[in-house]
Amino acid sequence: MREDQMSGNASSQRGLWLAIIITAGLCVATGTGLVFFAAGAEAVTILGASGTALVSFVGMGFAAHNFLGG
Repeated sequence: MREDQMSGNASSQRGLWLAIIITAGLCVATGTGLVFFAAGAEAVTILGASGTALVSFVGMGFAAHNFLGG
């Protein structure tokens, strides 16, 4: 095996990590939206909270991936 394949930084794995981070972000955003919906918040507040959760989770996911050597 080549060195880049062993370290997990192969370019073929970048798409996989992108999909994992974005899917997890969508799950977090959906959960946030459901919590705000159950609390009886207005639609604008639900969308804002879900969007904020998505952007912050995906941003932190990408930053963590790059920090760990991605």
